[in-house]
Amino acid sequence: MDRKPPHQNSESRASQGHPPRAAQVLVVDDDPAVLMLLEETLLEAGFGVRSARSGDEAVEACADFTPDLALLDINMPVMDGIEACREIRRLCGSDFPIVMVTSVDDAMSIQSAFDAGASDFILKPINWPLFQRRMESIIQDWGQAAELNETQKRIAALQRVAPEQAMLVSRNGVVIEDLKERTSSVRPDRVASYPTLDELYGADVARRFKQCISAVLKTCQPKALRFTLDEWGRERECQADFQVDGRERVIVVVQSVSSEAQAAPREVYQLAFYDAVSGLPNEHLFRRVAKTVCADAALQSRPLALYSVGIEGVDEQSGSVNEALTRDAARIIAGCAAEHPGLVPIGDQESAERFARGDYTEFLLMLDNVHSADDVTSLLDSITRGFEKESPALTIAIGVAILPSDGNNPDVLIRAARGARKEAATEGDVSAFHGSAASVPVINTVDYAIELREALAQGQFELHYQPRVATLTGRVTAVEALLRWNHPMRGWVGLGEILHLAKATGMIFDLGDWVLETACTAAAGWATMADAPRVSINLSRQELTREGLVGRIHNALDRTGLDPARLELEVTEAALLRAYDTGALLSMIKALGIGLVLDDFGTGHSSLASLKNYPIDALKIDASFVNGSTSNSSDAAICEIIIMMAHKMGLAAIAEGVETEAALELMAEQGCDEIQGYLVSKPLPIDKLLPLIAGKQPPAE
Repeated sequence: MDRKPPHQNSESRASQGHPPRAAQVLVVDDDPAVLMLLEETLLEAGFGVRSARSGDEAVEACADFTPDLALLDINMPVMDGIEACREIRRLCGSDFPIVMVTSVDDAMSIQSAFDAGASDFILKPINWPLFQRRMESIIQDWGQAAELNETQKRIAALQRVAPEQAMLVSRNGVVIEDLKERTSSVRPDRVASYPTLDELYGADVARRFKQCISAVLKTCQPKALRFTLDEWGRERECQADFQVDGRERVIVVVQSVSSEAQAAPREVYQLAFYDAVSGLPNEHLFRRVAKTVCADAALQSRPLALYSVGIEGVDEQSGSVNEALTRDAARIIAGCAAEHPGLVPIGDQESAERFARGDYTEFLLMLDNVHSADDVTSLLDSITRGFEKESPALTIAIGVAILPSDGNNPDVLIRAARGARKEAATEGDVSAFHGSAASVPVINTVDYAIELREALAQGQFELHYQPRVATLTGRVTAVEALLRWNHPMRGWVGLGEILHLAKATGMIFDLGDWVLETACTAAAGWATMADAPRVSINLSRQELTREGLVGRIHNALDRTGLDPARLELEVTEAALLRAYDTGALLSMIKALGIGLVLDDFGTGHSSLASLKNYPIDALKIDASFVNGSTSNSSDAAICEIIIMMAHKMGLAAIAEGVETEAALELMAEQGCDEIQGYLVSKPLPIDKLLPLIAGKQPPAE
């Protein structure tokens, strides 16, 4: 994990005119008295403090909050300090200080803690007068170690490039470090004293250097300078390339002008700012660009979304195979990025990628000008579909953080997005919003999460029903219940936003119960009509894993008096694959006499071996294939194959997303049993649906 040393954070804030950020300490102890003393002492010393009373609480805290230091007791309930240390080290990286605060002083416990990744020990009883100084010293030492590690990486890259001159220069033109000298053997007795730019290149050239440095720090864009160097009466053409390295420093690479020399600055830039495996901008460059974009967005009160896309199933020890999977993941995300022009370009070229590679299994994206939650969820859905369709071997989890509700700078937003991603992976979801980002988007900073609860209590939700008809006769066979929110201020809120808010706030079950009860009540009312259609309800992955689902459905049927044969449940292929033991669950639902439809078929990559074990009645072809069937021969072939397979297995085939007469004709030719889409009817409120299913009016335009 790329973590900025605490003292660098303080310098950065001071350079912007803000007071230095207090170092954040995670304190973990199961003794309330000791915990209180630790908290009070650290707070009085000016530290920020967050506490936990067990190892598992500490690990959970580090999943969405990266402190500057952790203080861990060894003997704790549930998860002891040694196991917690091991997990925190994995989460927070090798440059994160973990100090064991314990009365245990035997050699075996100390060695076990060091083996788990502990950095240092403080033994109880604590010497409180020295405690503050000890904390400050540990944070500073580890911050310097982290910075040195990054410097060594940069030096190693520069050593491979071997430029004529490579140096780290401050804003005012002072040579902080001669990087080229550091790559060679330096006598230990030599005092680090670097020449000034004036001494190296003369006053005139030095002045031009300083102008370039000022311009590069202001724009965060690289810059090149051609100049003539006079060496004892012999002139030599040179070029200096300037690259940003933080807010106050610039890397300057100087070369003689020649075809061989000109390759060096480009390679320095590539090594510093691009990932070797994927060829994408790295996290360092992403953060650099994000600083400018976030500052501009915050100034204009313009919300933006930051995404952390984690790729699971990629083992770091797998070598070339995993490199290929990483490149596949990058290719898929690139295709999704092409569909979303609001994504922020990363890099300096016009053709720069609009996403970056973060840590080993992560990609980072920023979506600017977020006007609605649909903007945010559209990209989520696009990435999810891309991986489901093109690379089923890769499992993804996506975390989203929103500016300003989750923070106004990249460091906070990236940490928030990563915390949300880890939460999604833990819960088995594809995506999750971080904390307050559950109220996306953030126009007028309205807390939509609270409004969601109020909306249910105040009757703001409605069900609209989209008819499904028999392909040959046009008879309405079923209607799909779709949730709508008639917001008193915003009007109709999109289904995508409702679902994401419901998942983030834990209200997915409350809304699911309401939909089930309302749809069954409505269907019981029209059941007396001739050829009355079934009502179809969508089940989310969360509802599939909810305890007591079958009992809830049975009770709803009893209360409303609806014949189970008039109810149909739709489950997406992707949700079916991610839920546990769904075959047995669906068999129990089927035993009630309820119909089962596998929705979005063709995108979830279920095997035929598993498909034959699901007691389903119909396959619903994903709309993406149906929409493309009249213009793309591959999509048409996929539709035909799914229809043939369904019939061979004794299942009905349903095409959703039918919007044109040409698509209807093709589905009829291929033998599709039922169709659904705007060509038939858009989703209708109940008052407009009833005349349609009674045959008293044509489908809605």
